[in-house]
Parts: sequence; structure tokens; C-alpha cells
Amino acid sequence: MDFYWGWILDPVFYGDYPTIMKEYVGNRLPKFTKKEKYMLKGSTDFVGINYYTSRFARHESNRTKIMYDNYDALAVSEASNIDGKILGYKDQYGWNNVYPEGLYNFLVYIKEKYKNPKIYIT
Repeated sequence: MDFYWGWILDPVFYGDYPTIMKEYVGNRLPKFTKKEKYMLKGSTDFVGINYYTSRFARHESNRTKIMYDNYDALAVSEASNIDGKILGYKDQYGWNNVYPEGLYNFLVYIKEKYKNPKIYIT
């Protein structure tokens, strides 16, 4: 979650990137100055969310096997879990899995991690 959402939201709510990102990415991650951290922290009025689907996350320690996701996270997102289970059901176009619980869970995550910000679902 920190590599998908925290790298954007943590700076504007807390003034810096998530700790795990700083550990995994190291000196390739830009560093904020004290002034920039001060300016960023609390600089947002709301969070806008585009939600399409939910996916499973799988640990992958071999970065060369990670093709489409952020290889620094050492994880890949997949439509099904190890047992072949998918979340929800296919939409009318067959593109995404419809999984309303995923949106609910994400909203709870945002509420708890970022202290109940104003959220717009766009």
C-alpha cells in the first residue's frame, strides 16, 4: 500500500515518504528539504480516489521477475491468489473484477492511516 498510495499521500499528510520506501529505494528516492517537508505536510484539502478493482499482492524477492509493478516494493499485484480465487466478479466488459468490499476496505485504510481526511470518489 505504501508503494501504491503512500508515496503520494504520506508527503502531503506527513511531510515525507513512507519509511519502507526510503529503506527499499534508498538514494534513488528524492529527498525533501526541511522547508519542502514543512510546505508539504498538511497541504491537501481532500483525497480524490478513482477506484476500478482490487487485486491480490504477492511477495517477489527477485526484482528481475517483476515486469509491470514497482519492483522496489518486492511485490506484484495479481488478479487471483495462489488457489486461483479472484476478488468479486467480472464487469460487463470482462476487463475488471467488480469488488465493492475493496473500495470499502480502501476507504477504511485511508481513514485510519491519514486521520479521516475528506474523500471524493471520482
